[in-house]
Amino acid sequence: MIRLELGLLLRDRAAVAVSFVFLVLAVVSSLVSARHVRVHSDALETARVLAVGARDTARAALPEDTSAPLAARDSRDPAFVGRELGALAPLAPAPLASVSHGLRDTRPQVFRVTTGPLESAALTATAPMRGPSRDATGPFDPAFVFVVLFPLVAIALSYDLLSGERERGTLALLLSQPVTQRQLVASKAAARGLLLGATGLVAAAAGALVAGDALFTSMGAVYAAGIAAYALFWFALAIAVNSRGWSSAQNALVLVGAWLLLVVIVPGLLRAFVEARYPPPSRVELVNEAREAAEEAEAELGAIVGTHGTATPPNATQRAAAVQEELARRTEPVIAAFRQQRDLQQATVESFQVASPAIVLQELFNDVAGTGARRQQVFEDAVDRFHREWRAWFVAAKDRHLTAVDYAGLPAFSSAEPPGALQASLWRLAILMVPGLILLAAALPGLRRIGRLA
Repeated sequence: MIRLELGLLLRDRAAVAVSFVFLVLAVVSSLVSARHVRVHSDALETARVLAVGARDTARAALPEDTSAPLAARDSRDPAFVGRELGALAPLAPAPLASVSHGLRDTRPQVFRVTTGPLESAALTATAPMRGPSRDATGPFDPAFVFVVLFPLVAIALSYDLLSGERERGTLALLLSQPVTQRQLVASKAAARGLLLGATGLVAAAAGALVAGDALFTSMGAVYAAGIAAYALFWFALAIAVNSRGWSSAQNALVLVGAWLLLVVIVPGLLRAFVEARYPPPSRVELVNEAREAAEEAEAELGAIVGTHGTATPPNATQRAAAVQEELARRTEPVIAAFRQQRDLQQATVESFQVASPAIVLQELFNDVAGTGARRQQVFEDAVDRFHREWRAWFVAAKDRHLTAVDYAGLPAFSSAEPPGALQASLWRLAILMVPGLILLAAALPGLRRIGRLA
């Protein structure tokens, strides 16, 4: 029966056309997303080369007489080097980065670490391609195609599983054969699920390959399993709706309404709720408060360091280090308050993700792509630790002149992957599968009823 249904589907031009269009959209979204990732990676590499070049230039400018008095902007001056040279702390793209943009557009992906306050560098993967429409609609990536468009294809293939047979007058004839109602529904749903599942997996694999992603990994397997679990939910919902005995038009209306509710309305309401419940400080206010807190300290620092190549006053390095410590101390609470509200927003989304399979799948894709909240938080925590290490290193060096050996021993940034990332993704996968299984169990009584009526 499954082979028969597959044969009928493959001869159905509409079904083949819909599947082909979906395949093309998935591949195109991967190409577009891969372009964004490449721009981001190229920007990171350019920034790294510039940072290394600036450090090499400063080391080459070291005078042979390291004991000579310091001048302004002297490469031996710990205060100057720690404040002006700095170091980049980037978050490198993950092996499946093109799957979902996630937080890449909204959270900093690279920091410039100095002895002053933390700064997020102006490097984004979409900077050359931003605009009002892009900001309003979000990125066109495989996550959007699967989360938003994939259910519509499933609905188009399954809204008339039983109602179509009944309206054509063939349901009673089919049930007069040695086949049960369950076998009939299972074979029709399985055939459509195989067609759509194969299309989805081929689209995901082709998209990942053209994007240059590392598909054959544990996260690649989770990616494929997430698509299959999402397809299970929508086909289970279609079976449950068909089990009510409604017409094909009613089934389509109910299924499209469910798509609108679960994919558009619930995620939108959740976003509005978390923003109202935990409103982050205004970015303009954040900048103004940080500037106001830094103004006085920066003025004192400028007076200490001096300009135009004049020699620095006695104990200038020690005084500059103290001013920079005070500057960091006064601005850190402002940044911490902003991050706290942002983290509370994400925690709320995590708590209410079960309200919609679309939210679960989006979070799963973010984890797969390395653009989720867990990886971002681990990265930002690593940046905070590196910031403290960088400042401590230069505070310890404030009483001496830097040498080439010191330049070689400057702290280097490193960030680990979040612990338990695969386990967390598998947990989301389990959450995604449960509603589909529940819907299938709930549809059985209705299927028996339709079989008796037929």
